Amino acid sequence: METLTVHIHSLARVHIELTDFPDLSSMNRLVKRGLDLLRSRAPKFLRYLSRQKVLSNLSAYEIVVHTAEAAEEKHVRRVFGIWLQRQKLEKLLCVIGEMLVIPFTAILTPIPGPNMVFYFIFVLFYFHLKTYLSLRRTHAHSLRLRLAAPAQET
Repeated sequence: METLTVHIHSLARVHIELTDFPDLSSMNRLVKRGLDLLRSRAPKFLRYLSRQKVLSNLSAYEIVVHTAEAAEEKHVRRVFGIWLQRQKLEKLLCVIGEMLVIPFTAILTPIPGPNMVFYFIFVLFYFHLKTYLSLRRTHAHSLRLRLAAPAQET
């Protein structure tokens, strides 16, 4: 089972950051070439897509939670629930915006070559939709959370 590392910077402000998660990978030769191309040309975009994939399958991971201050698991789960609600709303807004923009990429069809703008927006739409649909079924109480000891300041 793979693990994710999450840092909760502030329990009061619900500031959660996914810091360590697996990269996108594939056994398919063509997809692997595409991922290698993204890794060399657009590593931040690939990391963003990796994060979306992890969010879409959050319940399959053990989540190691590092907090800035000592906290009970019940409180951490509540904060995680609020964060999941925000992620759902964010992904829903992205999906709606992308659905509105995709038809306008047809304007670029007369340009010779592939319609890269359409492909880019469609890939984002696919990952955001998949993440949103998965987050709708994910609940904070069903996640495998493990609290790490808070860091000691010297």
